Amino acid sequence: MHERVVSATPDQVWDMLSTLGSERDRLWPLPGTFALPEGLAEGAPVRHGPMRYRVGVVEPGSRLWFDTPDAFSGGHGFTLAPAEGGTLVRHEVRGRTLGVMRLLWPLVIRRKHNAVVEALLDNLDREISGTPPILPDPEFAERHALAIEASADRVWAALASLRFTRGFVPLRERPGHEVTVGLAGRWWRPPAKVNEPRLAGPADFAAFAQPGYAKGTFSFTLHTLGSGRTLLVTETRVVTTSPAAHRAMRRYWRIIRPGSGLIRRLMLVAVRRRAHGRGLAPGLP
Repeated sequence: MHERVVSATPDQVWDMLSTLGSERDRLWPLPGTFALPEGLAEGAPVRHGPMRYRVGVVEPGSRLWFDTPDAFSGGHGFTLAPAEGGTLVRHEVRGRTLGVMRLLWPLVIRRKHNAVVEALLDNLDREISGTPPILPDPEFAERHALAIEASADRVWAALASLRFTRGFVPLRERPGHEVTVGLAGRWWRPPAKVNEPRLAGPADFAAFAQPGYAKGTFSFTLHTLGSGRTLLVTETRVVTTSPAAHRAMRRYWRIIRPGSGLIRRLMLVAVRRRAHGRGLAPGLP
């Protein structure tokens, strides 16, 4: 189960959710892999990569369900419910795996499925809030998330107490919601060449396109889950400025990605530990 509180009414959320699989779809994170060729209607066919299934239930403003008889004894889908701060959007998979899916689901598909659903909810949140990512089409990306049993105010305060900006360019900050920093360099070179050139701010970062470099963003975003819980997401996005830089970054990414992912997960755990502990500003819920 995945859930997110989005600052919009159920009808507003439905207006965006109902575009899934259509030419107007701005939510599905993997273009070309999910389509409803006959539109959104009960019994309509769904093309999801190699899978074929059907739309099960369409209740505008409330529920969208897909039946997947060849993969699960149940199905999966979205429910919308009014909540404090907007609408609770929940996606869940119900049922038992069938056939070859008994092996594919735990070994291969579950992790990818979870990443796709979280990315879809991120896209929904961004479309509603009007704050798209600074690098919308990364060549390399990594995302990690952790649900924390604490209010968004406490998580933000814990994040602020651990925040580091040395060597990074501040790009965007929405207090209580997001902080994004950026960096440009040739990170595959010796340490002296790692972080050059120095960029002064968001405008310099956006304009920088000197061949032979990479530039990346590193962000934390907070999403209210309801019941006093907060989803903390950290995401790294990287683009390169030339084919040679892309090849060098690809080799470098293969080497550093496991360690980089571990560091990101440790950072999330550190924020959770601090949000659960003491030492934050008095009066935080």
